[in-house]
Amino acid sequence: NARTCEAARKRIYSGASMGPFELAGWVAELWLATPRGFGAAGQEAVSAASVGVGALVAEGKLTGAADAELAAIADGVVEIVPGFDEAEAGRSPSWRAVIARFSGGYARAYFDPALRARFVALADRMADAASAELGALYARCAHLPYHDAGAWFRGRDPAAAATALVYASGLFAEMPAVDRGALAALHGAGQIDALRSAGASLDAAALGNLVGAHGGGIAKGGADAVVITFPVGGPTRATSASRIVARKLQVGVGQD
Repeated sequence: NARTCEAARKRIYSGASMGPFELAGWVAELWLATPRGFGAAGQEAVSAASVGVGALVAEGKLTGAADAELAAIADGVVEIVPGFDEAEAGRSPSWRAVIARFSGGYARAYFDPALRARFVALADRMADAASAELGALYARCAHLPYHDAGAWFRGRDPAAAATALVYASGLFAEMPAVDRGALAALHGAGQIDALRSAGASLDAAALGNLVGAHGGGIAKGGADAVVITFPVGGPTRATSASRIVARKLQVGVGQD
């Protein structure tokens, strides 16, 4: 599965489309982040119930309330896990995050053009349930740290949506999209806060132009959030767009 997944990555980054038999080894992940407030820093134990999605995820499966068609996938598995590793938690101490990790049939569904809209709607539903201020939906090879095939990035305003894209796609790109030194030099309590501050002057029209140049769209999500989406047929577009947005925020690698 690892070799199959790596071969598929090489194909899509060379401009080829992904075939139906190249999905072994992939997982889809929904990353959701919320300001920590005045609570103690550190990683807490997480579960579907503790993060507010207990009505949508039960016993490792999606429920009918999440999406009836996705819930009918027999071999799908979803896990709720911490959204930061120890290093990333230290870089954004004022935030807590969780990941809903979809594998098996759910991961295959993520890449199915007929089901992608359902997956995007599910992401929005889960973000609402978790009261998340930032969200990102992407796929990756299960054995690799790189975030590929981004589909959906959400924030409460354009700056937050841009932050979700740059953080969840740009910071985890195999070819660096974000200059971590430049990011560390920005004002803020951590990486996420610094990115939000850097994008404070970004409005929806400007963000739409930036992501639109790479096949992305911008729309309203649940709770009037700003949502950036990319089509299933363009699995590298989110990564490309994150580079351009990172440069706009003065933390990108290279020049336009």
